[in-house]
Amino acid sequence: MTSSEQSHDEQPQFSWVSEWSRSARLAHKRKDRPLPGQSLQMFVFRSGFRWISGDDTISARWEDVADFVYSVVRMMKNGRQTETGYYYKLTLADGSSAKLPGQLRVDAARQSQAVRPVAVPGVTTPVTIEQLGRLIIAEITRVQLPRVTAAYNAGQPVTFGPVTVSQHGIAVGKDSLPWNEILDVETRSGSVLVKKAGHRLAWKRLSVSRIPNYFVFDALVQAILARPAAAGPVTQGDR
Repeated sequence: MTSSEQSHDEQPQFSWVSEWSRSARLAHKRKDRPLPGQSLQMFVFRSGFRWISGDDTISARWEDVADFVYSVVRMMKNGRQTETGYYYKLTLADGSSAKLPGQLRVDAARQSQAVRPVAVPGVTTPVTIEQLGRLIIAEITRVQLPRVTAAYNAGQPVTFGPVTVSQHGIAVGKDSLPWNEILDVETRSGSVLVKKAGHRLAWKRLSVSRIPNYFVFDALVQAILARPAAAGPVTQGDR
C-alpha cells in the first residue's frame, strides 16, 4: 500500500467507480474471486482525494498534486464514433501517481457533459469518468493558478513539461517566441497551437496530453494575452 500523510475523515463529496470495479463486485457476489487490481475507485473531498486500486491507496490533498495529465480519445467503428475514452494521471510531489482510465458511450458522454456536478452536504454523489476529470481540473486550477501567476509576476519562468512561460514569452525546448510576436494560443481538437503574428501556420503545435496541468497553463497564457500592451502584472481577473 502506498499513501501520502494526508487522510480524510469527512464524508467524500463525490465518488467514481470504474466499470471494471463494478464487474468485480458482481463477480464477488457470484462467489468468483476478482483478480488483483480490479477495484478502481476515487473519492473526492473538499480538501483532496482518495484513490484506490486493488491493494494500493493514495490519499492526498490537492496541494500535494504536482502534475495532472489527461487525454480524451474518440473510439471509432466503421467510420462512426462509438465511445469516448478518458485517461487521467495524477502525480504527487513525492513521485507517487494514480491512473484513472475509463470510457463512455457517445450518448452517455453527451449526457455527462450536460451535467455540472454539485456538492450536496451530507451526500456522496456518484460521477462519471468525464465529470471526475472536470472536478479534478477545477480543484487543481484553484490551487495552482494563484501560485503560477505569482511566480510569473515575480519574473520567474513557469514550466509545464516541454513548455515554459515567462515574461519574455513562450519557449518550447530551445525555441522561444516573445509575447509581442505571439498572435494567439488556442486549443483545437486536442492540440495547443501557438500562432506567430504574420504567419499562417502555427509556430508550435503540441498535444494537450503532453502538457502537465494544461488547464493551468491555458488560464495563465490567456490572462497574459488579454492584457493591454505594456500592462503590469497578471491577475486572475484578467481572464
